[in-house]
Amino acid sequence: MPSETATAGSAEPVVRIGREELLALEQRAPWRFLPVAMQALEQAPDDVELRLTLVVALARLGLNTLALEQLLKTPAAVRREGDLPQLEAMLRDSAGRDRISPQAALRRARNLCAALAARGVDLSEALERFGQRVERTERFVADDGNVVRRRTGEEGLAAFTHLADERSVAAAVELPFLDAEGKPKPVAQSQSCVLVGVDPPWLLDRVWRCSPPAADGHQPRIMALAPDEEALLEAAALLDMRRIFREERVELFTGPQTLCAFERSLLQRLDISLRCTVLELPGREATRLAEPVDAVVERVLRAQQKAGEELRTQLAEIYGGRDAAWWARRYDAALGHAAVEKAQEQSVDASPLRVLIPTCLYSTYIRHSAADFAAAVEKLGCQAQLLIEPDRHSRLTQVAHLRRCAQWRPDLIVLINYTREHLRDALPAKVPFVCWIQDRMPHLFDEQLGAAQGELDFVAGHLFGELFHQCSWPRERAWRFPIAVSEEKFHPGPVSDELR
Repeated sequence: MPSETATAGSAEPVVRIGREELLALEQRAPWRFLPVAMQALEQAPDDVELRLTLVVALARLGLNTLALEQLLKTPAAVRREGDLPQLEAMLRDSAGRDRISPQAALRRARNLCAALAARGVDLSEALERFGQRVERTERFVADDGNVVRRRTGEEGLAAFTHLADERSVAAAVELPFLDAEGKPKPVAQSQSCVLVGVDPPWLLDRVWRCSPPAADGHQPRIMALAPDEEALLEAAALLDMRRIFREERVELFTGPQTLCAFERSLLQRLDISLRCTVLELPGREATRLAEPVDAVVERVLRAQQKAGEELRTQLAEIYGGRDAAWWARRYDAALGHAAVEKAQEQSVDASPLRVLIPTCLYSTYIRHSAADFAAAVEKLGCQAQLLIEPDRHSRLTQVAHLRRCAQWRPDLIVLINYTREHLRDALPAKVPFVCWIQDRMPHLFDEQLGAAQGELDFVAGHLFGELFHQCSWPRERAWRFPIAVSEEKFHPGPVSDELR
């Protein structure tokens, strides 16, 4: 008999399937078989063969409570035939063990609320509502971890939700930080993930598990958007998510203002990379939001680009009239080489020199060297600032460099192992710049880098002959000296605990 498939918890297209093909589907794809068989039995409730096939499918999946319910709908005489008495005994013995009790569901929801409260997220009202309706839903756990839900006291296919292999669907979603073989991509290709909806929680759990820290310490940020607070707590009833949301890199946006809060959060982070991948379980209804998340991200990226353009214009006005002669007067005044009265007459700033030192949190040594250099500069009477990522889930953008320059107006920029050309659009052109070479880095041996250097570009540290003979680096603005070290870190005495 032909029958149409149903879509309990899935969004697969409605198709027609013959009876023999339906029976064969149980062996090939038991999860796909369940809703089709249930609907067919609603049309032909006396089809014992199909019902017994459904019993076997449910039992194979570990849904023994539901399997027993279907078996008891067959005539008693049928249940006494063959191996059915043993099957019934087994199902009766195990029935109920596949349930998540309302008490357990509520306890898990409370645990998540407590964990989120520690991060400033108040779900107390949603928890109260969830507690009032937790018994209205039955939850059955399959052996593969999927959880089928059914409205309490109701029967038939329409009473079920999530009657599908949602874990396999989540496992098939392409993640931005994994290659085709499921291995981590190079760190430079890593992106943040935005998850739209967390019920069911399998995709969130997979993203979290598959994104451990990379070799350099970077770990992708995860932003979960859950407009429906009660759906979030329903997901918590299925999976203990406390360990996920306790991590700083995992952020939750929930409630009616989810999308606004998400956009506001991104706009407050224009200094870091906001490129992200938006993930949602395919085949599920889109979480109800005012607009697509991709549109919000694109709008924020345009705001980030505009901020960069405005900062470049501002820096051009700040540094536009400063040539080598201007900087000579500034340095003389700041270092005490010129009389204060003369500096005042020439309207030259005689305050301590401001030295900006961009570095990278994901380096093994350079960030420590940069910090030591900053301390040494301050001991000389100058001011120094490090520009470094705020956490291990962020990467600085050009906006970060431009904003710091516009706000602090440095008199010198020192960058280890990179030239101004490497950060061409991120730094003002008319501020003195020192490339401090500490290693023989291949990317430095480029003739274009030498040609790009102007009168305010300098190089110091390890000077390799090829830079000047083959790559046109300016010898007249180069100083050779060994790599200095901090006596606080490198000494024969005992090491303090804070430096270990």
